[in-house]
Amino acid sequence: MSTTSQPTSQARNRSMKNPEQRSVRAWMWYDWANSAFATTILAAVFPVYFASVLANNLSSAARATQMYTITLSISGLVVAVASPILGAWADAKGRRKRLLIMFALGGSLLTSSLFALRPGDWALALILFGMARVGFSGSIVFYDALLPHVAKPDEVDSVSAKGYALGYLGGGLLLVANIVMIFALPDNDLGVRISLASVGIWWLVFTIPLIRQVPEPPADDNLAHSGTNAASTVISGIKSTLGEIRQMPDLARFLIAFVIYNDAIGAIIAVATIYGAELRFGSMELILAVLLVQFVGIPYSLIFGSLPGSTGRKQRFLLTFVIANIILLPLAGIATRVAGPADVSGVAGAPYPGEAVTEIAPSPGPVEFEWTGASLEVTHNAGPDIADLSVVVDGTTLVDSDGKAVIIETDAPVDRVGEVTEIEIETAGDHRLVLDAVAGTGQMATIDEIKVLPPERHSNLGLILVLILAVQAVAAALAASPVSRLVKPIADRLDTKRSIMLALTAYIIIALWGLTLDSVVEFWGLAWLVAICQGGSQALSRSLFSGLIPASRSGEYFGFFSILSKFASIISPLLFTISVALFNNSRPAVGGLAIFFIVGMALLRRVNVERGQQRALSYNAPASR
Repeated sequence: MSTTSQPTSQARNRSMKNPEQRSVRAWMWYDWANSAFATTILAAVFPVYFASVLANNLSSAARATQMYTITLSISGLVVAVASPILGAWADAKGRRKRLLIMFALGGSLLTSSLFALRPGDWALALILFGMARVGFSGSIVFYDALLPHVAKPDEVDSVSAKGYALGYLGGGLLLVANIVMIFALPDNDLGVRISLASVGIWWLVFTIPLIRQVPEPPADDNLAHSGTNAASTVISGIKSTLGEIRQMPDLARFLIAFVIYNDAIGAIIAVATIYGAELRFGSMELILAVLLVQFVGIPYSLIFGSLPGSTGRKQRFLLTFVIANIILLPLAGIATRVAGPADVSGVAGAPYPGEAVTEIAPSPGPVEFEWTGASLEVTHNAGPDIADLSVVVDGTTLVDSDGKAVIIETDAPVDRVGEVTEIEIETAGDHRLVLDAVAGTGQMATIDEIKVLPPERHSNLGLILVLILAVQAVAAALAASPVSRLVKPIADRLDTKRSIMLALTAYIIIALWGLTLDSVVEFWGLAWLVAICQGGSQALSRSLFSGLIPASRSGEYFGFFSILSKFASIISPLLFTISVALFNNSRPAVGGLAIFFIVGMALLRRVNVERGQQRALSYNAPASR
């Protein structure tokens, strides 16, 4: 009998574990599902499509940007205000998963409806986009709130990191597919519209595992049986939570630290490509750098997530590998900029002599401009009665790579100002430009400004990637060598909090490196370094927070976490605004982000995680309410 009972017992144990494992995997798949919205809609495709097509009937590109950012602010405010209220209600009624599904379904359907938009539909586009973003952000609140219920305490770091890694992979794969489709259908906006719709379909389909496999956590008994109505329960719960946070000093310190350092992390994510464009990096270099972060972030999210839970030789190997990258990537990038060939590293050439920007007086006839340099940037108006402009350089009509005459198109359904067109001139030297109205197409456009652009950068992305991979090989060799023993004192004390502090140390280096960065090789090295610590810092912050709060009230607490995430994005944009106003560039603001990381790390260092976790457990007890 013993020979048959043992397998039966093992099978029973496996059947008990499998539902838990399936729920964990299903929970992580939602990161894969929703990250498509973050990459294609928020970061890469929709903002450009909105400004150039959907809002082409607004008065200017700046007006389109203004309306878009207002929508971002309103949708963020809606989520910030609603999150703690809905979170408290979900905790009291045991409906965290139900609210996640509601936000996810609504957001995915609204996202797919973007396919129906046509040029000029800017108002409807912003309504649909704003509501979809509410669905996206709202679902994240309750997704995070499920983490302490699906993962065991000793698995939270790993599960959170694996979720981020899946998100990087899913969002990146769909973004690559969408970019290919957009370039494959270049003659109209069909490729873009299909890409937008694909995000909603992707999001909806990959939410199904969570719907089927993740159980609804039970209600908080203290709230569910309080004997009060739902509204009173929610209001009293929020008041109680605010009071509890004041009585949990370690949680409060973590929240303040998180607000500060996450503000700077968000700024780096938001301004990276804009900063690269400011430094005149090519669009392909910037797009590929975004994809680089997306895919390189996958293994490094897993590495950072496993740092606190690893032991012995494995932990020393991973820690040495990460530290070696933090040191070697900046050194390799700076050395290549200083000593490497300029046509490989992408170092900027010397600026052209003479006037960089010239304001042009309004003229009813042709506009003439002489300069020393190469490419130009022309600022002009557009409208229904404005003539397209012919471009003549040095007495010859300028032609593109296909041999067709270059025309500055000024046609627009409404009058627009501040339109910018770049005129590419291959050879630097002394040139003379003549802009004139194309006969029979309308009245002469108003030319407001002509700007001489700095020299183009030339780089070899293949060799740059080889250099970065060589750094990875050296880091791996050091990690496998006796050198790894040097990190044993750090490894012996490494936990979730100290792993976050390691990531923040890397971000300090990123900010200071960004202050002096001036080559493509450095930009790609910096992007790789961001990929190393971005997913890990966010995943471990999520898991650390989940351990400092009462699990039975995770919805409400993650609602407050969402508020802080939204308000954490207020300070750093102001820093960039001031930097541009005072210095006419963003470099000082990039370097100034190091202060955010230093202050955030100093506050995080004061968090006693063990004491905070014990205090959170005491609030889970029935007697605590």
